Amino acid sequence: MKKLKMMLMVALVTLMGLTFVSEDVLARGGSRSSSSSRSSYSKPKSTPSRTYSKPAPKKITPSKTKSSRVTAKPKMTPAKQKSLETAKKNGTAFKSKDDATAAFKKNQAGKYPAKYATKPATRPEHIPATTMVNGRSVNVVWNADRGCYGYPGSTLGAFIAYDMMSDAIMMNTMMSRNHYLVQPPVTHVQVHRTSPSLFGIIFGILSILIILAIIFFFIVPALNEN
Repeated sequence: MKKLKMMLMVALVTLMGLTFVSEDVLARGGSRSSSSSRSSYSKPKSTPSRTYSKPAPKKITPSKTKSSRVTAKPKMTPAKQKSLETAKKNGTAFKSKDDATAAFKKNQAGKYPAKYATKPATRPEHIPATTMVNGRSVNVVWNADRGCYGYPGSTLGAFIAYDMMSDAIMMNTMMSRNHYLVQPPVTHVQVHRTSPSLFGIIFGILSILIILAIIFFFIVPALNEN
């Protein structure tokens, strides 16, 4: 048993020594630089002087770094993903908000009129009960004389007809319902992968071989004796 403990202690000390050596070598970049320097002596005609030239430091070969371009898809909820698929199918997925808005006004304006011959039996879905004007909420009501929905203006007695195409909030709502969407851009992420250096690979293999040698030549025979 004492012999086994001794073998285990030797193995532990060996592993600690390998760890210390690896850290020291890696800290120095896997190469040693000589502390001595060459000197050359030149004696001019006037005043003697010495000129020291220090050798250039050795170049350390870094680990190879590989970079690859990975396409990252934007995260979307299942509902938005389904709506985007519908938009692509219908040809209503656009690269910008301006393009989507222009196409919506061109193709859907007839579905959302601002004036009516008679008052609708029910309020149209694109006519809200209130709207925001200059930062304040105002009621949208029916005006029989004008034949439209609207709200009182800032001038006394003035009435402004409501037009959904000029209401950004309602426009966004109707565009979303009709799948007029802005297709999110696909982002490309640059991924850098650093490959291990040759020194690291060799040191790792030697460490494994030394550990296996200690186990098979020292620890296993000691266990068999016990």
